Amino acid sequence: MGRRNQLWQSDFTQFKAIGWGWFYLSTVLDDFSRCIVSWKL
Repeated sequence: MGRRNQLWQSDFTQFKAIGWGWFYLSTVLDDFSRCIVSWKL
């Protein structure tokens, strides 16, 4: 059985906003609670 803070996953996404340029979003997600632990744009 899993517990909180035992397994995290990360994701990096890039997207373009017209007139603004490219943005990069990185997130860290706790697999047990499915809560976002950290993010940065």
